[in-house]
Amino acid sequence: MGQKDTPWGAEEIIIKTGIKVEKDFGNLVVKKTVLDSSEITELERHRSANVVLYVLKGAVNIRVDEDFYELEKGESHYIESNLPHQIENLDDDVTEVLKIIFPFEKGDIDILENPYED
Repeated sequence: MGQKDTPWGAEEIIIKTGIKVEKDFGNLVVKKTVLDSSEITELERHRSANVVLYVLKGAVNIRVDEDFYELEKGESHYIESNLPHQIENLDDDVTEVLKIIFPFEKGDIDILENPYED
């Protein structure tokens, strides 16, 4: 579906589909997030969507609001809607993280801090 280059690495939507969960229908998006060595994403918040982060490769530090969680390959973390979150690469090599977002709505995300802006 196309890779988007970022200051910290790249992000690619690998699945975008509608799903029904119990009585609710919504869009599910799975993104592959690739962080370059020692890089960090923007601090973001999804107003309506919940997010699951799953580490495919490497080790990351996940900031959720004011809490921090270190995750390694094969580990995941659930983030409720409206909570600020950020991913930091702890490795000397690239890390890969799946970001599962549900229910996904375009424009539902707020960038709260961008370490790459002057």
